[in-house]
Amino acid sequence: MPIAAELERLLIVPRWSGHAQSDYYPWLRERVRALGFAGELDTVELVPPSAPDVAATVAAVRERLGAATEAARTLVLGHSVGAAAVLRAVAELPEGTSVGAMVLVAGWWTIDEPWPTIVPWIETPFAWERARASARRRVVLLSDDDPYTADAVLGRKRFEERIEADVRIHEGAKHFNAEQEPAVLEAVQALLGLA
Repeated sequence: MPIAAELERLLIVPRWSGHAQSDYYPWLRERVRALGFAGELDTVELVPPSAPDVAATVAAVRERLGAATEAARTLVLGHSVGAAAVLRAVAELPEGTSVGAMVLVAGWWTIDEPWPTIVPWIETPFAWERARASARRRVVLLSDDDPYTADAVLGRKRFEERIEADVRIHEGAKHFNAEQEPAVLEAVQALLGLA
């Protein structure tokens, strides 16, 4: 059975200081619904949004992913620090539990010029091998001019090697903070099997 037929929920984990109504998230939900997605649309708030704590935010995402049957039908989308939270939450799922798919938008392993409150997100180790094994599909969207991670080619290499992701580098997308992000919609639309 194609994975799209099994995905019945889109769960969004926003960027640093992001929320359900910021960036492209409202537009993405609206477009996905207009394309015929009848499933659940949900957002996890970072804990706290202005300076997300690693343990608290990862726990919130993991809890929202739910039990094995709920996680398996979920496409989880993480944006920037939300992508880091998704990777960690998926890595902590119980053995035998997996998410249907994950899309990591403006994902990173490190930041070019880290600020103090983001350092724990870079330095706290996690079992990325488990994240790879616990997500049936893995898509990463990077930009060639992201102001936080200048080397998209290195980012691509790390995501391909560590989690065997399908990595796509987009020109001029910066940090994917626009009110409309067609590249994000395209990735989600393909995974959900929407026309």
